[in-house]
Amino acid sequence: MRALSKQKIPFSICFMSYNSTTGKSEGIIQVDRARLTNRQSEKFHKHAEIVEKYINLDTMDARQFYHPLLMSFNDKKIDLK
Repeated sequence: MRALSKQKIPFSICFMSYNSTTGKSEGIIQVDRARLTNRQSEKFHKHAEIVEKYINLDTMDARQFYHPLLMSFNDKKIDLK
């Protein structure tokens, strides 16, 4: 994802949402055209090492997701072993 983002090549991702403030999920999120942005510093986000910031290129919304909740990348299922 980082290599594609550096080359400005969009990719698709699907992940389970999670709001750590409320402890709730809004379910599965599908983003068809995304690109990663700079990762936050740990002094600003206590889970910065597992949070990926991205921009949805279709809506231009800046969002983030927890890397362990990633379910697919470019339509390829992510298997945790």
